[in-house]
Amino acid sequence: MRHTAPAIMHVNPDDVATQAARRRLLARCIRDSGMSQSEFAVSVLVRDARTVRRWLSSERPVPALVAYYLAALASFDGGIRHALRRGARVMVRF
Repeated sequence: MRHTAPAIMHVNPDDVATQAARRRLLARCIRDSGMSQSEFAVSVLVRDARTVRRWLSSERPVPALVAYYLAALASFDGGIRHALRRGARVMVRF
């Protein structure tokens, strides 16, 4: 596997400032990835699928760092599916 340097993405804090915005971003990333919610939880977020269901249902808040990570992945040229296919590594700069 070829290793590449992580992409440094600049994320606008306003894009993930509210829980509603974070939930919308999470739902959009799952949809755009082409994965099921469970696959995305385990493969991308390294979280239990139940945790992601709780985030989406507002039972639990979406952590800020998760939202920043998703925003960075979603901002890749070609979108999140392209970033995941390439094995993108992300560093978020505030």
